[in-house]
Amino acid sequence: MILRNSLFGLEQFVIDPDREYDNLAKELNASIIKIGPSSSSYINIFDIRQECLEEDQKGYLSTKISKILGFFDLIFGELKEEEKAILEEKIIQTYKNKGITFEDKTLLKNGKFKTTEEMPILEDLYKELDGNLKLKLNPFINGSLSYFNKHTNVKLDNKLIIADIYELRRR
Repeated sequence: MILRNSLFGLEQFVIDPDREYDNLAKELNASIIKIGPSSSSYINIFDIRQECLEEDQKGYLSTKISKILGFFDLIFGELKEEEKAILEEKIIQTYKNKGITFEDKTLLKNGKFKTTEEMPILEDLYKELDGNLKLKLNPFINGSLSYFNKHTNVKLDNKLIIADIYELRRR
């Protein structure tokens, strides 16, 4: 399916837990992003990319917040409604600290979309939190999962992106 979709020029994002797509990725000039403690590839979950909305859509921050909350649901397990509400409030504040609000124009700087370095990272949210949520996030800031606390350093504009999560299984 990957080969067929590549022939048609379709965008694909493949999660590879067993490193079984390495050779295919090389043959198709795919971007391979290794995610794990020994990797030097990072993706910032707080990045808001211009391409994340369809043409003529609005609401970059609203769309991103729902995705970030989904990420936290995955890593922390089911969050209580109160925790989700606190997280959303703190995520909004974290973006506001970087000058990003629900006004899409705040994502522009000198007429261009802000770069990954101008986006918050997990540590920025961590500084806003207290109590149990801060404790839950600590391994992602100060511990073995701190590779999630980085700015994106890989190009995400390839038609085929393979996310190698092999090292994540070992945790």
